[in-house]
Amino acid sequence: MTVRTAGDEQAPAALRFFLFATLVSGFGTALMPSIIAYTTLDSSDNSQRWFAVVFLVGQVVPFFVTLMLAGYLDRAELYSTSLAVQCALAAACFGYAAVSDFYRSTIALAIGLQVILTGLGAVAGPALTRSLAVISPGERWLNEAARKTTLYRSISQLLGQGISGLLLAGLGAGLVVTINGVTFLVMSMAIIWNRNRYREHRDQIDEGADASPRGGIFRPLRSRRSYQLVLSYQLITNILVVHPYLILTPVALGHHLGVSAAVTRWGALGAAFGLGAIAGAMIVEKLEIENRLSVSVASGILEIPILIVLAWNPTSLLLVPMAVISGFQSTFARVLFSQQMFTDFRQDEIGRVSSLTGLTWIGSTAVVSALATVLGAGHSRTLFSVLTVSSVLATATFWYAVMRNERSEAIHDRSGDAL
Repeated sequence: MTVRTAGDEQAPAALRFFLFATLVSGFGTALMPSIIAYTTLDSSDNSQRWFAVVFLVGQVVPFFVTLMLAGYLDRAELYSTSLAVQCALAAACFGYAAVSDFYRSTIALAIGLQVILTGLGAVAGPALTRSLAVISPGERWLNEAARKTTLYRSISQLLGQGISGLLLAGLGAGLVVTINGVTFLVMSMAIIWNRNRYREHRDQIDEGADASPRGGIFRPLRSRRSYQLVLSYQLITNILVVHPYLILTPVALGHHLGVSAAVTRWGALGAAFGLGAIAGAMIVEKLEIENRLSVSVASGILEIPILIVLAWNPTSLLLVPMAVISGFQSTFARVLFSQQMFTDFRQDEIGRVSSLTGLTWIGSTAVVSALATVLGAGHSRTLFSVLTVSSVLATATFWYAVMRNERSEAIHDRSGDAL
């Protein structure tokens, strides 16, 4: 592992605006968890079940849309068009909510927001990844853009979730969802600006990918054992750590602190996560790591402290520094995975691999939401203790498996070069 410094070259204007759009739209996305939490907790007597239902319903359609898009079509222009349309629809939906009493009287808005959030995430991940591959003028800027995209999303999360509680208290849910919707229009502008690049690239690569859709979404993973293991680990750690935190913590805070204080605390935790994520993106820039996949899995051990605190006391202020650590780990692992993905896969495969990471998120959300809906329970010290132990075992097991597989692949590559 060596230290490196970034070059002084300037990114092209189209790429800079695309990254700026990621920052702005990410701010809107970061407002949504607090809006959903506020609406759900304020509208429901049995908030734990309702909160789980909101997450569960919000996964169904986006899951199948993502599966179909990624499995049969991997065209940059299609993804970008889908993203632009969804951004426009999101803005329209949020605008309607702002000028009506819809958000005040029913939990349906929370479900609708979750559907839009998941739908945007399902399409935006592959779309942004494919767009970076099209817009970036070379491998150097492709890797740098992947890191900056994660960095800007982290900054957006820090700002958005950090002030979301204050915005909801001062402006009300209507104006906040309007701000949310407007931010997505910036991404639509970035897509329109780069439309010619998408069309040019389609003739070079995307038509070939579109004409040969056989194998579906899992086709790029054939004979790539390391990626199979890493994606499996992402699915498991989302089930054991990420979604129990996202789905159970706001309800526990609401029970102990009240709705307004809970939303403010939840926003502060999101801001702390964003602060750690920014640190992770800045630090990973300085490092040149060879075994990126195994290191990304090993970093999962940094998720354990937040589970320990949740098992002890979900309202403890120690959750704030633990959220910083979790944010650091999330960005650190995500950037390493993205950089290795850009190195190992062809451009017509990148969208599918990116979609698989999205499916691990959506699928794990559905699993945890369904369980929480059935159980209907809030915070449980026993539950989080079991999750902590399980997460430690899963991280150790998958880290060893990925590291061993990377070593085997390296030996095989050296043998091939010698021949």
